[in-house]
Amino acid sequence: MYFFLIFFLISRSLTFIFLEINNLAIEQNNNYIDQDFIQLFLFNHTLPNGHLVLEKFISLTEVNSNLIFYFLNIFYTLAICILLNDLLKKNLVKEIYRVLVLVTLSAVLLPYETWRFGHHDHINLLIISYLFWSMYYFINYKKKFNDVILSLILLNLFYALGFLYLLIVFAFTILLFKVNNQKFSKWFYFKFSIIFTLVFIIFFKNYINVSILSPTSMGGANLIQRTVHAIGENKYQKLIEINKHNYPRWWIVLTNKILNNNKNIDNVDLRISNLAHGVVNKDNFLNFKIQKKIIEKYNLSDEEITSYLLKDEFNFKFRKWLYEYGYQQNLISTKYQSFGKSIFLEACKLYPNDMLIGKLGNKGITLTILHMISYAGLLPNYYEVDKKYKNITLNYFNNFLRIIIMIILFLTPIVLLKKIKYKNLGKKDIYYLLLLFSIMINTIISSIITCCENPRMFVMQTFLITMICILNISYIKKDIIRIYK
Repeated sequence: MYFFLIFFLISRSLTFIFLEINNLAIEQNNNYIDQDFIQLFLFNHTLPNGHLVLEKFISLTEVNSNLIFYFLNIFYTLAICILLNDLLKKNLVKEIYRVLVLVTLSAVLLPYETWRFGHHDHINLLIISYLFWSMYYFINYKKKFNDVILSLILLNLFYALGFLYLLIVFAFTILLFKVNNQKFSKWFYFKFSIIFTLVFIIFFKNYINVSILSPTSMGGANLIQRTVHAIGENKYQKLIEINKHNYPRWWIVLTNKILNNNKNIDNVDLRISNLAHGVVNKDNFLNFKIQKKIIEKYNLSDEEITSYLLKDEFNFKFRKWLYEYGYQQNLISTKYQSFGKSIFLEACKLYPNDMLIGKLGNKGITLTILHMISYAGLLPNYYEVDKKYKNITLNYFNNFLRIIIMIILFLTPIVLLKKIKYKNLGKKDIYYLLLLFSIMINTIISSIITCCENPRMFVMQTFLITMICILNISYIKKDIIRIYK
């Protein structure tokens, strides 16, 4: 382990030296953090509030926030390696192989640590790892249940899809109890009820703010973006025309205005983003003024949209900083995005092949899933090159490791079909199935609601991918030894 620690310290020191110092020195525009924090916390609906609380604590130090976030990212990687090493020990992996795995993992996470230092996804890499580390102990030794509960609480505070893990873990915990013929204690139900209550509060808070019962209000924008990305802008325009009777007049006029405005924009991703978020002008206030003008002309006495309009007017006049945090958008844009679910469902009816499969350049759900898993949980070399540490040697190593991981993951069907005895599930089997089921559900849900950044989001599953690879090798170790003999 000393070799790993030496490698970790040297690699992080060299990366820090070679980082563009300007990236660390530039302070982010976070005027919102010095305003009424309670108001901001209650109003925020675009990002999980856990990240906002973390930002607030960092602001109290009066140290450059980028610098603190960067060192936090390094800490996340180190903590993940410690958790992983612990499980590798439990699975009797020799020290030389443990060190090799940890050095490899810490090397490929270098670019991720330096990518957008303060992004809200970074901490989830650690929390998800913490959850499945604690689940290993709970399944095998009936220990660390409090760690399971704490990790689920943190995950729901910091990750929009945290409630999915809550449902998965709850279901597998019940399965574990049934396999072992154990009864549920009152404390079991009580501790899980705390998390379900927390999830309800998060959902309900957003419902009060924007009438959307979900962890964030961004689901609608994601579904519109997913739809346009899959079927293309021309078919999207036809879809709107065919179904215009299903949407308010102001929404149709605003969409057509965005489509017309997009004709002068060469960047495809920007055009799709404008359609997804209801953007005619990149300036939030000027965009609101355009929206207001359209709504006042085509409102037709819609009380809900009128109330949003009045709230936006008040906020822009007295509390403009409310819109500076997270995905910077006003309430009218949020209402515009709320039609995303309807858009998505209509697209599935009209263009099922495009939505479910798609083609290169316009990926549907299936191709998005394949694209997502093809990077094996490693941050793609192409992704936002100017916003992370760049190293050609590391890029080549990244590509090589990606192939190795995919080869090992291809062993999964063999394990599922031939190595697991479903009539007599062991603890190792339950943990393996938990890992596999969790990563499958996350991949499918992510690919349904998002379209463009899935490989980057898949990095958060690194711990699970690593453990699945280790367990795949463990399951078929005798076969591998026989092949090499």
